[in-house]
Amino acid sequence: MTRRFATPPEAVYRAHTDPKLIQKWLLGPEAWTMPVRTGDARPGGKIRYEWTNGKDAGFHLTGEHLELEPSSRMVHVERMHLPDPMPDNHVETRIAADGTGTLMSMRMTLPDAQTRAAMLATGREAGMEASYVRLEGMIQIAHFVRTIIGGKLRCASVRGLRTGFRFLVGMSKKSCNRRQSPIILSTDSEILSVLAGTRRPVNSGSSGSPASGGEEYESTGSR
Repeated sequence: MTRRFATPPEAVYRAHTDPKLIQKWLLGPEAWTMPVRTGDARPGGKIRYEWTNGKDAGFHLTGEHLELEPSSRMVHVERMHLPDPMPDNHVETRIAADGTGTLMSMRMTLPDAQTRAAMLATGREAGMEASYVRLEGMIQIAHFVRTIIGGKLRCASVRGLRTGFRFLVGMSKKSCNRRQSPIILSTDSEILSVLAGTRRPVNSGSSGSPASGGEEYESTGSR
């Protein structure tokens, strides 16, 4: 699988390794949520994500990070539990700067054709497509908010803007329910800043992994 994102490599990397960000976009089809997400972004770190449609369906995924090269390459192994665990899926994700954005390529390696067919039968492919459309929409909204503030407007894909708009409306409703101003909730504004590529880690290490919340961030200014 190959996709291009209109944001820097470090933002794409963080979107795939920070559980707080993953919980916002890696949800599959509409109406599904991820109430449980844990991840330790370091070699050997464990992963666990749980999804539910809020009714009578749900499943979870477990795995481990094998290799992590910040803003460049991620290798992990994962297994879906439906509820019985499926064979391991070895996933290598590469990200690289591509003009003003990022090109991401992902390769999944399964033990045999039977396992591949079983995974496709679960709807995994459609779920991943829906998730990445959601991530693209969030990135579009992040840039949209930033460029409005900067007095500039950029073109964006209709599909990405539609998904991004739904995300923005949902975020605004959540803010209103908490009696706070839309968009400026600390968590959500940080997410938008990261996805727009306007916040970068300035201090990283084993004690400062995204999962542990130990990284500090600085503004990179406009691009």
